[in-house]
Amino acid sequence: MGGVWKRVLGFLSPFGNTLTPTTRSRFNSLALALALILPVVIGIVLRTRGLERSLWQDEAWVANSVLASSWHGMFFYDAWLQTSPPLFLVLVRSALSAYGLSDWSLRLIPFLCGAAACIVMWVLIRRLPAPGWSVKLFMIVLFALSPTAIAYSYVLKQYGAELLSSTGLLLVTLVYVERQSWPRFLILSGTAILSLLLGYGTVLFLPVILVVVSPWFLRWWNRSEQDEPAGAEAGRWWALCALAAAVVAFEYVYLIIPNSNADLENYWRQPIPEGLFGYVNRLYSSLFELFHHLPLPRVLLSFTGARIAAVTGAALLLPAVVQRTRVGAWRRDRFELLALAGLAALTGMIAAELLRVYPLVIRTSLPMLPSLVLVAGYGVVLIKEELIERLPGRARQVAGGLLGLAVVSLVAAGADIRWNSYLIEDLRGAVAHLKQNVAEDDTLYVHASSIEGYKLYTRMLDWEAPNPVFGEFGWPCCPRPVGVTDHLDEAALRRDLSRVMAARRPGKLWVLHAGYPMIWNSLKVMEEGFRAAGCTEDPRARRTGIAVRSFSCPPPEG
Repeated sequence: MGGVWKRVLGFLSPFGNTLTPTTRSRFNSLALALALILPVVIGIVLRTRGLERSLWQDEAWVANSVLASSWHGMFFYDAWLQTSPPLFLVLVRSALSAYGLSDWSLRLIPFLCGAAACIVMWVLIRRLPAPGWSVKLFMIVLFALSPTAIAYSYVLKQYGAELLSSTGLLLVTLVYVERQSWPRFLILSGTAILSLLLGYGTVLFLPVILVVVSPWFLRWWNRSEQDEPAGAEAGRWWALCALAAAVVAFEYVYLIIPNSNADLENYWRQPIPEGLFGYVNRLYSSLFELFHHLPLPRVLLSFTGARIAAVTGAALLLPAVVQRTRVGAWRRDRFELLALAGLAALTGMIAAELLRVYPLVIRTSLPMLPSLVLVAGYGVVLIKEELIERLPGRARQVAGGLLGLAVVSLVAAGADIRWNSYLIEDLRGAVAHLKQNVAEDDTLYVHASSIEGYKLYTRMLDWEAPNPVFGEFGWPCCPRPVGVTDHLDEAALRRDLSRVMAARRPGKLWVLHAGYPMIWNSLKVMEEGFRAAGCTEDPRARRTGIAVRSFSCPPPEG
């Protein structure tokens, strides 16, 4: 019995150093390769499950811009501000040209980006200096089964593409650090340019990459005795900085500024923290958002659970960091370098949130997932090498096994692959229901929250309501004209409703609207106006994230 327990603890030990020679020999290179690639395969399969699902409002917004009649109309969509990066839009438009208009073809590029990000991260982790096969497996699982990474692989938004951009940048950075040469520099430069065009969030990641690949930093990191970098190395680095600056300037001047207004800035702008406590609270909130990227059990994703996890992690990591610093055992290998770069990128994004330069929410912070995974993996390495390995024999074996068991249990408990309910909006079903039931004398009021979805699916289903009336108020962000989105302005909402009532026909009054809490005030005004006009609601409303409601109203005057 003791031998079985010993083998179990050895298998769970996160670095395999307690495995017996016989057990270790069973893990040949093929078996290890299969073990490491299995989470990637599972992650890619899970990313296919939502390709045929109806698009939701924000996806429809992107889809309609891609379907614009001209390239200018796509980059500067006339109805709404275009916040998607240019290369992402070009790729989606190309997919539609090749495969036609459908839900899955609209999501093809996000899916391919998500699948490619898994493969790129797998390659990156495989190239790292050997921290132990199970640590590599741990990092691959964290990345491939990330619930937000999976969710945004079948959502027509740019966040999955930004994840691919940051992951690809890390990989080519690792390749360049291994050997600085002109071919690898060209690969690095091309990847950096494409990443900036594919995802605006890459701009927060790029400064760290530029520092890591600079010849001066590499000379210091490698403890080189060379006084100054060679002229070619310095020239390559300055050329890369110039290229990156030129691309960022082009995007900012020609794409970002024309697609910005006060509504967009107010939508993302967080209030300035008040005092030290305010900044600490904002910092904790930022870390809490990042925590949601990992496949962890729900109990750890509550505020209380996250606090307990943060305190426990700090209690283990800080002594390990102090110990390694005290004995001067920092290896300065490539794994350590990328973990440090990842920590710097995470710190930069949190600083951008605190300074209100760039919003840190779950979707905008998705490009930081590879950094989070690398930091988590290196944290486990530190705990093992600086704490567990210093324990006596049996205690070391038990502690290593328990650490491995804790890691496996946490990931297994979190692998239910959560996805946000707000992503479930059956716009296609709602429009199909309207197509089947709206009569010639009926009026359809399309609330501002559902206009883009209505436009997309009436095109896809080849139907147009006999008398559609589109709301102009009640949706917070962000049509291109400024000042038409104050969904709390009841006077404007009532004027908008009066316009709708004046345009209705003798038949039923149908309403199509979303169910977000942010529009509840406008719905309240709408319902009060309908009651004042003598309208009664049919109780058989269709609600699947998108509501389809019908009202019987007195005939309009005249």
